[in-house]
Amino acid sequence: MDPNLSPNCTATALADVEKSMQSSQIALQLLTLLLSTLSIAFTYLSTSRFRSSPLPKNLRILMGFHHIALLVYTIPFSLNQGYHLVTRIFYSDCALLVPVSRCVVLRIFQSAASVFFQFFYIAVLLNTFLNSFKFWSESQHSKWLGFLCWIIAGYATFPSVAVDHESKEFMLNCSSFEHKRNSVQKMIFLFFLSIDFASLLGLGFVYYYWKTKYSNPVLRLSISKKKRFEELQRVFRLILPNLLLNVGCYIYFAGLSIFMATEDRLDGNSFLRVNSVPFYTCVSPALWMYTLKRFKGKIEPEPMSSEVHFKILEQSWEKNDPNKNKKKEKVEPRRARKRSEEPTVSYVAETDVVTVIEQI
Repeated sequence: MDPNLSPNCTATALADVEKSMQSSQIALQLLTLLLSTLSIAFTYLSTSRFRSSPLPKNLRILMGFHHIALLVYTIPFSLNQGYHLVTRIFYSDCALLVPVSRCVVLRIFQSAASVFFQFFYIAVLLNTFLNSFKFWSESQHSKWLGFLCWIIAGYATFPSVAVDHESKEFMLNCSSFEHKRNSVQKMIFLFFLSIDFASLLGLGFVYYYWKTKYSNPVLRLSISKKKRFEELQRVFRLILPNLLLNVGCYIYFAGLSIFMATEDRLDGNSFLRVNSVPFYTCVSPALWMYTLKRFKGKIEPEPMSSEVHFKILEQSWEKNDPNKNKKKEKVEPRRARKRSEEPTVSYVAETDVVTVIEQI
């Protein structure tokens, strides 16, 4: 037995262990494991759909990073919950508690992925903003945005990992925040929700700006601006459902975690009820596929040729030219007079001879 286990095997810990053996808690743990397993399958399908989709390349690159984050969270989480379910068969009482220093090996991936989910929408917003104003259009920059999100996620996770690695405490559920004080949880949730709302406001601002700007009839004659606005609409409709899902999940997570915390901490059993991240990782790729399916046949997979470009430009010019009808009224009488002045020719056929009678 671990020598550090005895001080942690308190009456509260034993009560939590006993509660974790209840059928309702085991069913809840099985449900989270099922959601994680489905998430892996949905992520694989969604990845293949996006890879072959006609969406802009820079957006597909960022989506690839998001799908990687889904797997980075769900695979360690599935292993975690599978381990806890199996150990309940062979162990009991405080032997089910796991050292925090051991849990950190899998938690580091889950924590980094959770941070990435928040900064991903900031990356999409920044990429959309810069593309809308043509600050860049190279897909290489989208890769750097994705890598930057992972760097920030790792940097934000490292301090907590360093503390947990030196911890002598034990946990009932390695995926939980039971070793974090309520004040620390509040700070984390407030930080995450602030990023989500900033993404919502930023995306809404860019969309409103371009919608207002595009309402100018002169700008509608610009094919490049029209295509840019249509691309922004696609990004907005694709990203918004998942962003709202992310916000809703974290509001639920934060609200219940703070409400259900006892003695300034959230125990491992309650964590299973409030943890909405497995739900997010399962529904998110399915939602990506659904929104992408709605765009099927509405996105031009190839760039527009110069011939089509000028044809659309000519049609737009004729449609918006206020002098078109006046010019037509002036041209038509001239054409009629010219036709009336031209000689008419009639032909009369008599047997094998053709007689031409010209009337002048």
